[in-house]
Amino acid sequence: MQAEGINKIDETIRNAIRAILPVWKTTPNNTLYRDTGVPTARVALEDARHRFGLRIQAVHKDHPLAARAQREMWKKRFHNRRPAGALKPPQTRLQRASMLPETFPRPRQALGKCLTAAVSVTNNRNKKAAAKEFQQWQKDLPDTHLVAFSDGSQDEKGAVGWGYAIYRDGRKIAQGKGRLGIAEVFDGEAEGARNALKRACQIDAGAQIHICIDNTSVIAGLLGDAPTSSQDAFLEFQEIAQAVAVNVRWAPGHEDIEGNEEADRLAKEGTKMLMGNPSISATYAAAKRKIRETRDRHFRDWWQEALPRHRSYHALDLKTATLKCPRELSLPRGILHHLLACRSTHGDFQSYHRRFNHKDATKCTCGRIKTPEHLVFCRKVQRLRSQWPQLKKEPQNDREYWTELIKQPERFAVFLEMTRFYEKICPNARTTQTQSRTSESRPRTSQPMEIQEQASPS
Repeated sequence: MQAEGINKIDETIRNAIRAILPVWKTTPNNTLYRDTGVPTARVALEDARHRFGLRIQAVHKDHPLAARAQREMWKKRFHNRRPAGALKPPQTRLQRASMLPETFPRPRQALGKCLTAAVSVTNNRNKKAAAKEFQQWQKDLPDTHLVAFSDGSQDEKGAVGWGYAIYRDGRKIAQGKGRLGIAEVFDGEAEGARNALKRACQIDAGAQIHICIDNTSVIAGLLGDAPTSSQDAFLEFQEIAQAVAVNVRWAPGHEDIEGNEEADRLAKEGTKMLMGNPSISATYAAAKRKIRETRDRHFRDWWQEALPRHRSYHALDLKTATLKCPRELSLPRGILHHLLACRSTHGDFQSYHRRFNHKDATKCTCGRIKTPEHLVFCRKVQRLRSQWPQLKKEPQNDREYWTELIKQPERFAVFLEMTRFYEKICPNARTTQTQSRTSESRPRTSQPMEIQEQASPS
C-alpha cells in the first residue's frame, strides 16, 4: 500500500485514540499507540496480510483461493541452476501472502463422527472433588478394562512432546512418548490420545478402553467435529473408535492422579527427544501462534525505532511495548490523565506552559516549579513519606521511587488517592479559576432565609 494510504489509516486510528484517552492535544502520536496497546497502521496491515495467508492455506482444496495460490513449475532446465519441475517465484500478491505463514497440512472438510461414549465434563466442579471422584471411579473398574492417560507438554524453547501411560487393574502395562515439530500443547494432547488408543488396541482390542485427558478442548474434538489443527490425529482417533469400545473421560490435571502425572512426565521427556522427521510441517495452531508472535515483534521493533525521539519515556525506562491491553487503562480517567501526562511531560507543567506561552500558574503551592517528578519531591508530600505505598522493587532514593511508581499504575493510583496531590497540593490553575468563578456566581440565599425564619416568630 502507498505511504499516503497508510498515513490516512494512521490518522484515523490516532483520532480514535485521542477521543478515548484523556491526553492533551500535543501529546506525541507514537506514545498513543504504546500506551493503548493499539498497533500502527503498518503493523496492523502486515498482520492482516499474514492472517490472509493463513486463511488461504486453511480453505478447502477446491476453493478458488487455493487454486489461485498454486504456483506454476518450470518446464525446462536453466543452465544447471534451476532443475525442471522447480516452482516459479510468486507472481501475485495472493501467492506472496500464502507463503508468509508456516506451512501446515490443508484441512479436510470432513463431517464429525460423534462417538456414542459418554464424556464426563467439568460442570464447574471443584477440581479436588472431581479428582477424588475420578480415583474412586478408577478403583471400581473391572480388571479387564484398559485405562489410558495421555498428555502434551511444551518446554521454554517451544518444543512440544506427547506421552501416554496405559493401566490395567491399577498397574502400568505400557507407555509411549514422542515429539512433534512446530506445534502447540493442544496438538501434543491430540497426538498423545491417538497413540494411546492405537497402543491400547494392540494390547487388547476387545477390552473396554478408557481414554483419560485433562484438556476439555481436545475431548470436544475427539467426540465431535475435528478441529483444523492436528485434524489427522482427531480423524484417525474417531475412525478407530468406531470399531472398538472407547470411553473418553476428563481427568482433572495436577491433582495427584497417578496416571495423569505419569503421562505428563512422559510428555515432558518427549520434548527432549529428537524429531523423527525434521521436514514435517507445522500445525494450524502453531502457524496461528507464529503470526501473533510476528505481529508482536513488529510492534516492539517499531517502538524501539520511535523511542529515541521521546526522551521522557527513555528516561523512565519505558522501553518495552506490547499489544496486550495495558493495566493502566483500567484506572479512573482522572488518574489515567495524570499518569500519561507524567510520562509524556505534556500536562500542567512549567516546561509545557513556557513552550506554548501559556499564562497558567507554573508553581506548586509549596513554591517549587511544576514538573512531573515534583509529585514525589514536593515537601508537602514528603511529610507523608511513611504512608507512601510500597513498590514491588525497593527503591534506593526518591528518584528511583519516582521511576518505579510511574511503571506501576495501581500503586500510582494509591499514591494520588493518599496524597491528593493534584486536588489539594498542586491543582490545575484553570480548574482552580473555574471553581472560584462558580462559587462567586452562586446566589447567597442561605443567610436571608435564616434571618427570615428567626424573625417570623416575633
